[in-house]
Amino acid sequence: MATDYVARVEALLAKAQSTTFPAEAEALLAKAQELMSVHAIDEAMLASRGDSQDTLEVCTVVVNAPYSRAKGSLLTRLALANGCRCVHDGTAKKVPNGSTYRLVGFASTLRDVESLFVALSLHATRSMLAERVPEWENAKAFRRAFLLGYAGRIGDRLDEAAATAKDAASETHGSGMALVLVERDKQVDAHYRQTFPRIVTRYTSSSSHAGDTSGRSAANRANLGQRGLGGARLSLTR
Repeated sequence: MATDYVARVEALLAKAQSTTFPAEAEALLAKAQELMSVHAIDEAMLASRGDSQDTLEVCTVVVNAPYSRAKGSLLTRLALANGCRCVHDGTAKKVPNGSTYRLVGFASTLRDVESLFVALSLHATRSMLAERVPEWENAKAFRRAFLLGYAGRIGDRLDEAAATAKDAASETHGSGMALVLVERDKQVDAHYRQTFPRIVTRYTSSSSHAGDTSGRSAANRANLGQRGLGGARLSLTR
């Protein structure tokens, strides 16, 4: 069953990355997210009964330049919306043309976050390049702001979708589901703090209002469906 789920999600994400039609990419991403949402909650319930083993792990994601820190904001929002935590690792060995990030969470969810990030990052980059830079704007500042705006709006939509997914799943799993998800969230937070005890929270801002607005508009056009990937609250890293 797990192998079938992974194959279906990977096939959807691969098609989303290869198509040149935005509407098709958005529909494929929405379907992939729906599958991920159901799987994340089912996995949590199985683990709570001792029917599966889903361990807490830390994985590394290298975000490529240009605008790697802005793209990292998208990874952070995806992680938070899906019950994981994300930190930019400034102490890691420098990666040519990129930045190193660490994700903390349960193994099954980490794989989903990484896969979705690859697909949404590509969608964001394509949308950014397709957007005309106003004559009065600095191109670099505009595009950086575009990606930050995109990340912010996608994060908001995922938070909303996560709440909808939990409501729908509670009909299947009952009232005990909420307590299971809260407990998993606490475990992720504890593992995050233990792994990165000296973490410093920093906020990334943009200098182009036009770019930020365009990015949020592009995120609104990304059809993410009605379900989210878990139910994490916003905390720790922004």
